[in-house]
Amino acid sequence: MHYISKRELAAGLGVAVILVGLAKYGLSEQLGAHPFWSFKVGYIGVGIGIVLYLLQAFWRLRWGIKAALFVLLVWVAAAITVVGKSRFAASYAEDFIAGRMWFMGWIGGFALAYVLIVHLLGGRR
Repeated sequence: MHYISKRELAAGLGVAVILVGLAKYGLSEQLGAHPFWSFKVGYIGVGIGIVLYLLQAFWRLRWGIKAALFVLLVWVAAAITVVGKSRFAASYAEDFIAGRMWFMGWIGGFALAYVLIVHLLGGRR
């Protein structure tokens, strides 16, 4: 286990502000999130990402392996989001599970993007 350094703390705060700001000003909506909850997925996802980043300090994996795992998980969240949106649209908004996949995929994408970016900027190798 390692303690969170000042560099990681500063990176975490900066990334949180940037990601929530991007969601606030419509980036998630432009990328395909529903307009009703495009900002909500940003701040929920970043909140979950902060918790995940603190928990990853206990993992006994090397820095590069963690980075590769986070990249893979961001891609999985993106895939879930795309499949959920496609199924939800094809069902004319009647497929509840597809709607949840779309919503939760966006939250997971923001959370894992936060973890990945802070991990890369944290500099602990």
